[in-house]
Amino acid sequence: MSSYLLFRTDRIGDFLLSAVLINSIKRNDPNSIITVVSSIKNYEYIKSFDCVDEVIMLKNNFLGKVKLIRKLRSNYYDYVITHDQKKRSFIISFFLK
Repeated sequence: MSSYLLFRTDRIGDFLLSAVLINSIKRNDPNSIITVVSSIKNYEYIKSFDCVDEVIMLKNNFLGKVKLIRKLRSNYYDYVITHDQKKRSFIISFFLK
């Protein structure tokens, strides 16, 4: 069983492109656990997807990012995908184990 962390902190249309990737992962590895870090705008929408196991909201302030890093460090992820190409996502993923 693999665990995936996917950063998608932009808009809904951009997430739809990632939905294809998520569905492909679930189809090839049905026991995988997929966690998506989302923006405030996408949070409720991404929660409605059955193939996503957990959605974590990124609050775009310094304290919110520190709390996110602490929360993500408490888990182990086999794969980290920064699909949104944002600097903040790369920096947060750098601090993970």
